Amino acid sequence: MATSNSSRQKSRANPKASRRLGVREKSDERILGSSDFVKRLIRQSDQTRRGQFSVQERMKRAALLVETLCKKENISVEALKAGNRRWEISKVRHQLAQVFVDQYGLSLTETGRQLGVSPAAIAKALSRLDRHKSD
Repeated sequence: MATSNSSRQKSRANPKASRRLGVREKSDERILGSSDFVKRLIRQSDQTRRGQFSVQERMKRAALLVETLCKKENISVEALKAGNRRWEISKVRHQLAQVFVDQYGLSLTETGRQLGVSPAAIAKALSRLDRHKSD
């Protein structure tokens, strides 16, 4: 439906008039702005969502990374998930926790489940890593 600029300007000034004229603009009650702005924002949001992984996909990737890193470091997955406190295992657990939270977007609770420790232990490990980075 082709509308002139004058009717579009009138419709912005008077929404009831726009309905009578049959002028429809893209809108979303969560977003304030013009129709073009709303379209552009929704398009960007859709692109961002496509780049994200589903929870199931993130969990598969997490499990694969656990296996890969454990194999590389010569550590058993069972020892990692049992909460073993040996330095080598703890170091791998810290690395995995950082990847799971920062890159995969897993919660501290889910990260703790995957690595065999509490969410508080994950939070403490991440804060230590942040402190060492800032030094």
